[in-house]
Amino acid sequence: MLDEAARLLDDPIVAVATGESRTAIGVIRLSGPAGRIDAVLGRCVRLHSSYPLVAGRVRRFDLLDPATGEAIDEGLLLRFEAPRSYTGEDVVELSLHGNPVLLELGLEALQSA
Repeated sequence: MLDEAARLLDDPIVAVATGESRTAIGVIRLSGPAGRIDAVLGRCVRLHSSYPLVAGRVRRFDLLDPATGEAIDEGLLLRFEAPRSYTGEDVVELSLHGNPVLLELGLEALQSA
């Protein structure tokens, strides 16, 4: 039971960072240990190029449903390394289209991954 609690504390936090209203761009933020964030991204992000994902460089990507592999949306991804981030932890921000339905689908995909 204690090992499970420790693992849950190590899971990345994922949330919509731009509110619930309809906007042109919506941001979903993942914050936590880099290895755990990379594991989530590996299940539901397809980068548009083979360049490595490095801090401070924007990358185009497709957000995928991890269960089906179908694209949910296309957006921009930006990585921040601790402690130079909004939360002080390793952070990845996914900028997607701001439709609340798309952001909810994106959030569900990241949470399930």
